[in-house]
Amino acid sequence: MESYKPEIQNIGILIGGGSGVLLSKIFREVLSAIVEKHLGYKAINFLSPPSPDYKFSSYKDISQYHDTRVRSQQEAQKLVETYETWHKLGVKAVFRTSVNAEALYLFRSQLKGFKEFGIDTDKGSRIQVVRDMAEGFYANSHYQIEPSQVTFEGTYSRERLHAILKYVIDLGEKKADNARFSNADNFKIWLVYKFHLFSGIFDKWLEEFFELNQEKAPWRERITLFQPDTGFTELFKFARDRRGEYLIVACSNEVGDLLYEPLIESIEGIADKLILYSISRFFPPNYELCEFQTVHGSADDKTGMGLDSSKILPYATLRIAAAIAELYFNVFDSRRKMDEITAKTILFFYDRKLPDEEPYTAEIMKKATELLFKYELINKINL
Repeated sequence: MESYKPEIQNIGILIGGGSGVLLSKIFREVLSAIVEKHLGYKAINFLSPPSPDYKFSSYKDISQYHDTRVRSQQEAQKLVETYETWHKLGVKAVFRTSVNAEALYLFRSQLKGFKEFGIDTDKGSRIQVVRDMAEGFYANSHYQIEPSQVTFEGTYSRERLHAILKYVIDLGEKKADNARFSNADNFKIWLVYKFHLFSGIFDKWLEEFFELNQEKAPWRERITLFQPDTGFTELFKFARDRRGEYLIVACSNEVGDLLYEPLIESIEGIADKLILYSISRFFPPNYELCEFQTVHGSADDKTGMGLDSSKILPYATLRIAAAIAELYFNVFDSRRKMDEITAKTILFFYDRKLPDEEPYTAEIMKKATELLFKYELINKINL
C-alpha cells in the first residue's frame, strides 16, 4: 500500500518583536525536521510577511499618544491583510509570537477571532474552553491614550453571541458520538459572562438563537449561564468531581485569561506559563485558519539575541511544532512525545541550576535535540 503523502502545505509564521525572531527560527527548523523524518521529504512551504514592517514590538518607544492609536490601526490592518491573503493560499496553521496588544485586539475584532484550549481531568472528563474575543475589555473597535486617561469604545452584538453558540453546539454535536462520552446527557455547555451588565438582553438573545435555530433546541436545556465568580467555583468543582462528562465553557476573554493557568495547574500540575500555548480560530470566511501562539511575552529586550547569547525559553515553541506536525502532517504521537521531551529538559536544568540562574537557549536546545533523536522524532536538524 502506498504511504500517505500529503501535498506540500503552506504554514504561516508571524514574527513578533524581541524573542520572536529566535523562536520563529526554532519553530521552523524543529517542525521541518519532524515532518521530513516521518514523511521522507520536505512537505512545508513557510510563508512570512516582508520584514521589517512585521516585527511587532511594544509601543513604549512612542512619545506621542496620537501616534500609538495610528500605529495600532495600521498594524491591525496589516494583520488583517496578511491573514486574508494566507487564507486564499490555503494556509491552515500559523505560528505567532507576541504582537502588541493594541493592534492584536483590533485585528481580532475585525477578523472575528476566538481562542480555544482543552483539558482532560483525572476523572475522565473533558473541559473545552472557548474564549470569546469580542466581549469585554479586549473588544475595542477604537481606543485613545491621553496623558490623564485611556478611552475605550467597543460593542457586543447578538450576531456575535449567536455565532459563539452555533460554534459550541456544533462542537458538542461532533463529539457526541465519542464512545468515551456515550451518554448524550453527559454533554453540557456553560456560558460564563458578566451578563448582568446587559440588563437582561443577553438572556433574550439566547432564547432568540433557539427560535431561529430550532434544530438546535435539544441543546437548550444543557446550557447554563454563570457570572464569572460562580462559574469559576463551579468549574473547579466539575474538574474535581465529575466523571466521564464533556463540558464546553464559552466565556469572555478576561475570564479565559484568568482561568487558563490556574485551571491547567490544578488539573495537570503545569505551573509555568512559559511552556503553554494557545490556539486562536476565526469565524467565516477564515474559519479553517488556526493560529498557534506562545503564551509568554515578546521580551523586547531580547531583540537580536541568538541561541548562545539568549536565555529565552523555547518550550512552548517546541510543543507548537509537535502539535502542528501531528494535526496537519499526521505525525502520530508527536504531541505526547514532545511533552515528555520538554518535561525531561526542564527537570534536567532544574536539577543542575544555581539559584536565579537560567540556562542559555543554546543549552536548552542541545538537550532537547538529544531527546528528539532519542524519541525518534527527527533524523537531523539545522540550528
